[in-house]
Amino acid sequence: MISIVRDIEQAHKPGVGGLNSPTVNRFENSAKPKKKTIFEPLYYAYKEGGIEAATKEYRRLKSNYPDEYKFDEAGLVIIGSKLQIKKKYTDSIKMFELCLNEYPGGDYLYYAHYLLCKSLKETGEIEKAFTHCEKSIEANPEFQGASNLLEELKKM
Repeated sequence: MISIVRDIEQAHKPGVGGLNSPTVNRFENSAKPKKKTIFEPLYYAYKEGGIEAATKEYRRLKSNYPDEYKFDEAGLVIIGSKLQIKKKYTDSIKMFELCLNEYPGGDYLYYAHYLLCKSLKETGEIEKAFTHCEKSIEANPEFQGASNLLEELKKM
């Protein structure tokens, strides 16, 4: 505790430490309450009204409670993946599309396109699957999963 107090005092001295010192930032970040995840409210919305209700709830929470919930593409990719694992391909497609619309330049762009491609393939939408597989490769040429999937699609 003494170390933190000393760093805070140093942060206010001209030319020493500064307000961006690691200890001050760590102290400020630990004081902030953690944001809630979107998983629980979207799960209940999905359970009660399907994928349309879940996507509507996502937009409502993001619009009305941006500081209370953690909104990021990873959450949507995880939800889409869970739906895909349960073979709810049509619903996973909607979740991946929501992810791509909300985060068009995100860090998981390549992976969202790849997973969307896999669900489209399962629903027989091969042309759309090709498109998203190519977008995955374009976003991350080193991702072997999309290259392998593209080869599978070519054989269909």
